[in-house]
Amino acid sequence: MQQTLIVVQRVLATLFVAGLACLAITGLLPPEPYSGEIHRWGAHGMIVFAWLALPLAIGLRYVCGLGSWKFIATLAFLFLVLLLSSFTGYLGPTTASEHGQQLGEETHNRFIVLHMCVLPAVLFLLGGIWFWLTWRREFSLPAQP
Repeated sequence: MQQTLIVVQRVLATLFVAGLACLAITGLLPPEPYSGEIHRWGAHGMIVFAWLALPLAIGLRYVCGLGSWKFIATLAFLFLVLLLSSFTGYLGPTTASEHGQQLGEETHNRFIVLHMCVLPAVLFLLGGIWFWLTWRREFSLPAQP
């Protein structure tokens, strides 16, 4: 049982970091139809994965007797940054025919900097912390009376 919990924890963290790497690679590729769609749907998949995996990871940490507020805060912040990053990927209606005005150049540049630089760096940092916490040492289950 203990080994299964350890493996599940490590698989969740590894899949999350691998998913972030795939999103980063497809985001840096030229905006061709396939790479753009892979990036867009991959981001949707990461949101679904985060909704499922992060609460499971928190629960498994408690079962392993390692549920600390720092770990919960890290995973909660990771999820919020992932949501914010996915929001900045949608820049809204950018043609004048859709709503009668264009997205301002300054606003567009801010979204690009957030989406391409700041938020991915924070995501990789938090994902790396989660990865490091699960792979750094063996977990031990609390003693059963």
